[in-house]
Amino acid sequence: MPREMIGGPQNPRFILAGFQIHEIEAHITGRNEAAAQVLTGVAVLKALGLVPPGQDRAGQRGAAYQDSQGTPLHPRAHRFPCNPTIAGRSLPEFAHSRSPMLAQALKRPLAITDLLPLVANYADGLFEASGACDAAVASIQKVLDQQPSGQPVNVQMVRDVLTQDLYPGFLRAYDEALSKAKEKPNPNVPQFHITDPNLVDTLNRRSMTMEYAPNRPKHNIEGVVDILLMEKGMTAVPANAAPGAIQAYASQLLGMAAHS
Repeated sequence: MPREMIGGPQNPRFILAGFQIHEIEAHITGRNEAAAQVLTGVAVLKALGLVPPGQDRAGQRGAAYQDSQGTPLHPRAHRFPCNPTIAGRSLPEFAHSRSPMLAQALKRPLAITDLLPLVANYADGLFEASGACDAAVASIQKVLDQQPSGQPVNVQMVRDVLTQDLYPGFLRAYDEALSKAKEKPNPNVPQFHITDPNLVDTLNRRSMTMEYAPNRPKHNIEGVVDILLMEKGMTAVPANAAPGAIQAYASQLLGMAAHS
């Protein structure tokens, strides 16, 4: 199933990013904020009675929504680590029959991306495969289990799941991703023992033959480690995960459902 490109004013199409700390910071701050929006959106769907009884098992699949196209060397990296599903359906699908406006709002945190260097996108992939998606699914399941159908959104519950489950799960995923990245050899770095009598010749030969390919992130696996370390340090509870902010966003989504 092809991804649906929904556009996004925060992400102009043709601005190429370098490896800049502020770009990584914007990506991770956005991830933290998107997490709060996604979990609040799940609680709203349940509060509206849009999740049928017995069809409330969370899962995930590949990205279904994206705000814009990237390039081979600067792909767009999704802020939220996966496309969560309930009973095999993406979250916006539950809202469309009730309110296309609400469905569109639920797509936004799942679609928003940042234009980052390939090495940063590779780091994102390691993070996602190292437990970030599992943490997202488990947190969404917890919201589905604890939010009563047809009742007001339990704001404190959403915040608790964010701060006690999802963000700590992200941090554990970074630890696992870092371990994996540190184990991956850089093909341009020769394997040797410091006592090797031919050490100098080995290094000289490699320095004359090594080639850096910008489309091969393992040629800069040290940069991948640096990015993962930075991203882990930037993972924190954002302002929009405060109870008042969660309530305001939930009210906004509920208002869309009421006036469509």
